[in-house]
Amino acid sequence: MKREKDILQTGVIIHENGEVLVGKLAEGAQYAGFWEFPLADTVRQTMGVEVTKNEAPYDEVIYETDRKTIVKTNYLATIRSGTPKNDATYDAVRWIPVDVLRDVEWTPVDEGTVTKLLIDGLGF
Repeated sequence: MKREKDILQTGVIIHENGEVLVGKLAEGAQYAGFWEFPLADTVRQTMGVEVTKNEAPYDEVIYETDRKTIVKTNYLATIRSGTPKNDATYDAVRWIPVDVLRDVEWTPVDEGTVTKLLIDGLGF
């Protein structure tokens, strides 16, 4: 099977008042119905939110499939302006308390980041 080009993504873990902003992927997405930390360009371009992200990455996740490698670098961030809204990427956008992050089903790419957030005890 021919391998596809590797995918590089920049994610943002937007936090506020002990909660993080997450999106439930819409029908048609590879992981439709799963939750993820949004990508930086999605937040800005389609959710209508400007963020301030930390300069240093929080983590980097490498997820391998038979056909491609996904490298997602996540940054902690806060909202600078705007109010998050659903878009074509997500069926739902929600604030979820850090201590219940395991209560939703995550994309394989973001599973490791959820674990790291819980181990680090980041309550923001």
